[in-house]
Amino acid sequence: MKVSQIMHTHVEVATSDSTVSDLLPLFFEKRLNSLPILDKKRKLVGIVVREDVLRLLYPDYQEYVREMMATEELDAFDKDFGDVLQVKTKDIMQTELQTTTPTTSVMRALAKMIAHHVDQLPVVRDSGSLVSIVTKADIFYALYKTNKKRIHR
Repeated sequence: MKVSQIMHTHVEVATSDSTVSDLLPLFFEKRLNSLPILDKKRKLVGIVVREDVLRLLYPDYQEYVREMMATEELDAFDKDFGDVLQVKTKDIMQTELQTTTPTTSVMRALAKMIAHHVDQLPVVRDSGSLVSIVTKADIFYALYKTNKKRIHR
């Protein structure tokens, strides 16, 4: 089975000039884990995952615990969140990307996700332009669907 057989047909994207405020509705209303970032020629230049946005607020767990224990710090959270909303995608996007192609086998794509600790891979043409995205969930669902008869004996 190839990636082209299971990849999403519609992909939400953003640009490097988008702000966190632009991304949040896409992450939460559409329940996305990541957003590919494209340049004007639809070439993939980065990706933002939800954790990248969360790291802007609390860069590490220990700092989070310290601030949450100090009640006076909670009022500062609203101000900090307002600042985070204005951050540009280009300042937080990951640019060292793991990608796949439509002709890659789904098992090779899954192996790449596991090896690189990512939950999704942008699907690109040889030119670097974005075609789609494939997730671990897509692969697991396709494997289940393909092997359903073997599972339900």
